[in-house]
Amino acid sequence: MTDRGDCAGRIAIRPNGAVTHASPGRSLDYGALVDAAAKLKAPDTVAPRKATDFGLVGKPVRRLDSASKLVRRRLEARDEVAES
Repeated sequence: MTDRGDCAGRIAIRPNGAVTHASPGRSLDYGALVDAAAKLKAPDTVAPRKATDFGLVGKPVRRLDSASKLVRRRLEARDEVAES
């Protein structure tokens, strides 16, 4: 079985859900990897990531839907339209 560290930086996750290995260019979907992944032993300790490794943590993010919700221009799923 391959050590998880061996593949770091050489695999890519595609938008269609395929896991692609850079060297041979082969790819599998998540379902094909489940059995092998279930047999891997979880590490005893995991180092937490630094805050600088995250792209959005601690940064203001503009909510595109807030303005329309505030002035009730947008109809929410729970809103009911009264019949006249």
